[in-house]
Amino acid sequence: MKSESAVELRKIFHSIKATVSSLDSIGRAISRSEDLFVYLAVELLDPQSRREWENSISAASEPPSYVLLEQFLDRRLHTLESMLPVKADGAANKASDGTQKSTRNHLARKQDGKGEAKRGRCSLCQKEHILMFCDDYKRKTAVERKQYVDDNGLCVNCLGKHKLDDCAGKKNCYACGARHHSSLHDACRELGVAKTSHVATDSPVKSVAVLLATARVRVADRHGAWHTARALIDQGSESSMISERLAQQLRLPRVPVAVNVFGIGGLQSGVARGRVAMTLSSRSKGRAFTVSALVFPRLTVYAGGIEAGAATWPHLRGLELADPEFCSSDPIDVLLGADIYASILRAGLRRGGPREPVAQNTTLGWILSGVIADSVSGHVAYTHQCRIEEDLVSVVRRFWEQEEVPSSAVALTKEEAECEEHFVRTHSRRPDGRYVVRLPLISPLPDLSETRRVAERVLRSMESRFARDADLQAAYVDFMKQYAELGHMVPVRGDDLISARVCYLPHHGVLRETSSTTKLRVVFNGSATVPSGDSLNQRLMVGPNLLPALTDVLLRWRRHRFVFATDIEKMYRQIDVHQEDVDLLRILWRFDPREPILEYWLTTVTYGLACSPHQAIRTMHQLAKDEKHRFPEGASVLEEDTYMDDVISGAKTLAAALEKRRQLERICMAGGFPLKKWSANDETLLEDVPVEDRLLKEPRGWQPGESHLTLGLRWHPHDDQFSYTTQLIRTETFTKRTVLSLTARLFDPLGWLAPATVRAKILFQSTWLLGIEWDEPLPEKDVQNWRAFQSDLPSLEAIRVPRWLTSGDEGCRLELHGFADASERAYAAVIYLRVERGDGEVEVRLLEAKTKVAPLKQVTLPRLELSAATLLVRLMAHVQRVLETRNVPSHLWSDAKVVLGWIRGHPSAWKTYVANRVSEIQTTLPDAIWHHVPGQENPADCASRGISSAELVNHPLWWRGPSWLRTESGPWTALPETELPASLPDRRTAVHATATPTEKIDEPSELTGCSSLT
Repeated sequence: MKSESAVELRKIFHSIKATVSSLDSIGRAISRSEDLFVYLAVELLDPQSRREWENSISAASEPPSYVLLEQFLDRRLHTLESMLPVKADGAANKASDGTQKSTRNHLARKQDGKGEAKRGRCSLCQKEHILMFCDDYKRKTAVERKQYVDDNGLCVNCLGKHKLDDCAGKKNCYACGARHHSSLHDACRELGVAKTSHVATDSPVKSVAVLLATARVRVADRHGAWHTARALIDQGSESSMISERLAQQLRLPRVPVAVNVFGIGGLQSGVARGRVAMTLSSRSKGRAFTVSALVFPRLTVYAGGIEAGAATWPHLRGLELADPEFCSSDPIDVLLGADIYASILRAGLRRGGPREPVAQNTTLGWILSGVIADSVSGHVAYTHQCRIEEDLVSVVRRFWEQEEVPSSAVALTKEEAECEEHFVRTHSRRPDGRYVVRLPLISPLPDLSETRRVAERVLRSMESRFARDADLQAAYVDFMKQYAELGHMVPVRGDDLISARVCYLPHHGVLRETSSTTKLRVVFNGSATVPSGDSLNQRLMVGPNLLPALTDVLLRWRRHRFVFATDIEKMYRQIDVHQEDVDLLRILWRFDPREPILEYWLTTVTYGLACSPHQAIRTMHQLAKDEKHRFPEGASVLEEDTYMDDVISGAKTLAAALEKRRQLERICMAGGFPLKKWSANDETLLEDVPVEDRLLKEPRGWQPGESHLTLGLRWHPHDDQFSYTTQLIRTETFTKRTVLSLTARLFDPLGWLAPATVRAKILFQSTWLLGIEWDEPLPEKDVQNWRAFQSDLPSLEAIRVPRWLTSGDEGCRLELHGFADASERAYAAVIYLRVERGDGEVEVRLLEAKTKVAPLKQVTLPRLELSAATLLVRLMAHVQRVLETRNVPSHLWSDAKVVLGWIRGHPSAWKTYVANRVSEIQTTLPDAIWHHVPGQENPADCASRGISSAELVNHPLWWRGPSWLRTESGPWTALPETELPASLPDRRTAVHATATPTEKIDEPSELTGCSSLT
């Protein structure tokens, strides 16, 4: 390392630890040569780090050990990383970097060549972007931005190189509509307030100086030593905060977070640099408490500095003030928000006369706030309001992750393995067959008794809603009555009310309009926090994800000729929680607001706890394991055909399906899990099912159009087909947030609607490239595109997809055909099952499709075609695994001859990008046969370019593949070598270099001295 770098130091640190670990694993520990190893490792560091190392060991009498070096590197890395801003998301930065040129051109055209866009270079950092997209500019406060704009003579409205009077920009501030840039809103508003105050000095309304509540607090560093800091108590902030300066001084361990902070007008005012847990106490050394705080470079511009004195305020005499120097201009390094405010309040309030502050008693001392004097000239009004919001970039990332091909089993993390071991060790079974589980707690468990205040506040809020909504109250009360009648909640009485380990769960109702039975479900909040920032969910192991991929369950269901679907009734609540853990599952409730509030235990696995999904699914797997010897068919259904509490299964014959259904009922009843809402594509499967347990109460002949949601898809049992509903996929306002929501609501797990949904993905990527805020209205052209897409969606409701793949006959010949294609905007893969019967009749069924938008970085079209081929191979391998068709011939098709040429060659013949993908293609499906298909006959072309919803409804190429796939019988031969391109791009070129060593021959001294002999 030549200079300080957190990134480079982390690489070196990891490399050193990996080397030590590798040497230990082969029995060559560094203990014998520890001095030399430490010396060589230190030599890798930059000069400043080496000086820091020497200072740290200057007092040592023995050679430094590797343990000391590792501790030093950990501290040094923490220091360097804390000096860097934590970005909300790397993907967002890459997207911004990759699109600066196109965005700049767009703005330049829009402003007719005027201002900042015309120059194309940032006036602040001199990089190739406009000022509003500059990271240095964004890191400034609104006041600092305004100062920079004024100092450099920029336009306050568009940030261009001209005066406001000459600005041709039509857009104003999105927050208030005034003639200034949105990023300057807070500063301009403050100046507007100040100006109004000064102009109106002769009027009855006068500007006043306001004192904000501050306190001097003691803050503990990571070693337990106490430091004094000044804190601002701010109810307008959802979260507590600490300055970067103080966090570094205290050397507190921080956790990376992606949290945006929004201030006045909803404008983003900063991004947190991490989260720390800080321990505070009053300056009088009172009881210490822990606060979870976000780290920011600067918390507030308020610092006091007001001329006033407490001696003139009689009502404050004798009070121990939290901040005796409340008028000083000392900086604010701690902000205590609404998350801590309620817990520090004490009884006691003192009021004075006009222009005198109010005193409120707290655990930190008496805090002062209010009007204290007439404002002096130039006074600025300070308003504090902070809203914390999860970074939406992470939401986008999760959305794109849903588009990936499901991967095979992933190794468990350490915590997941511990959770699994905990379940195996602690679960039990009652004599009636019901299971009992323990909460997988992470020790030590903090004091969570303060959650009672939160639970009571939420309960009273719900009761206020009840007073306005009688139907909600009736449904809520009925739900809780059922909970009590079933013994799923039990009153806490007598001595049991006092417990050393207790937690209260706030609860609220969730309406489910699509549910055919329970319209309202009460959900309990295990994430309610205490003042320290801890919650029950934070202290619970989540466990591994045991849910099968949704696509796998649906694909397997399509194999069966005769099928049924059912629902495990109250799945969570059929599993009991051990008596020793129920104190952590207390709730507050009363059936009538006039009654006293009572405490209840929840005695079953509870909605809203982080561990509950894993516990429920793991219990079902345990039931399958315990009862497999008695009900083998039923056990296989629980293991493979169950998605949470939804079960869909079937068999090739009616008799086999009936036996599987009966075994499923018996194995579930053995574990105490009743099955309800039965449906089937043949009424014979439900003949012995009680009518009250069926989804359809009347005979099917009376309701031939019956349909219901099955794993998110609408299934018509009578016709045995799937359809789509688009009624809820609408929005009236078009912002980046609403169009993301619109795109995400297009639920299409198997990709059957890919040609239509890819248009939404492409549109969203284009919207992303605009670089606008989440709630900023889209440009009119983009709104028109989104509106046209939305208005086209109802056409999708006419689509019907057969559920059964018609592949059950013994004499059938099966083939899998996959197609890949790419355009400049997206690439796609689609797979069909070709079934040829003994009589020669051929049927082709669409199995699954996947699409991905093209990367922001410019990639050549042949490389995109290769990415499509790679996606196709991954998808084909996934389909083969799920449908157990590895012995079925697989034919893969592409319309790019360059790609076929690459795949024919050895990976070593190509450059890295091509070689890596060719290697994956060849090793994943070594027996697959690649063919060439004309572009106009490639169904994947529909999904790579996109077509309208109306076109998709009856598009023969998409739903049934190319016509020759149904009319011809093959054989499907590979493309001859003679038709492949003679010269292929990205070929690795070999460079040969010959080095000839030369040796200098020294002449003998006798020869050099010959001239002296004459």
